[in-house]
Amino acid sequence: MDVIFETKSRRFSIEIGFFDTVHEIKEKIHRYEGYPVASQKLFLDGRELSDDDGDTERYAILQARITVTVSVSKRQFTVDADAADTVARLKERIYESEGIPPSRFALYHGNAELQDDTKLAEYVVGDRAELHAVIVGPPQQQAASGATVGGRR
Repeated sequence: MDVIFETKSRRFSIEIGFFDTVHEIKEKIHRYEGYPVASQKLFLDGRELSDDDGDTERYAILQARITVTVSVSKRQFTVDADAADTVARLKERIYESEGIPPSRFALYHGNAELQDDTKLAEYVVGDRAELHAVIVGPPQQQAASGATVGGRR
C-alpha cells in the first residue's frame, strides 16, 4: 500500500507492506529517495516512531477501505477497516452498519472463505478490496425427540 511521506521540501509516496517494520520503511526511503537511514525520523500523529517499536500493524499505519457485496441482494455497501482487524471485527462492523448478525453470513475474498480469527492483512485484503458476503440460513435445531424442527425424519 502506498504511504505518503512529507519532508520540509517535498512529498513522496512509497509502497510499504502490511508487516514492514519502521526500520524497513526507513531502508525503503533510503533506497528510493536517498535519505540516509540514520538521519530519518518518522512521525505518526505527532509521535516519533522508533525502529524497535514494531511494524505497521502496531501503529495501524495501513488502513483499508473494504467494499462488501452482499450476494443475496446484490446490494453494495462500504465498511472501513484496518488491515490489522480480524475478520470477526469486520463482521461486527457489518452488523453495526447493516444489521446482519455475524453468525448469518460468511465472507469470501476470491474463492477463499475468510476465517474469523485471521487478520485481513493475512489475506492480502488491501485498499478498496471487494469481499463477498454470503448469507447462510439459521442452523437446524434438534427437537428433544431427535426429529429436525421444520423437517421430516
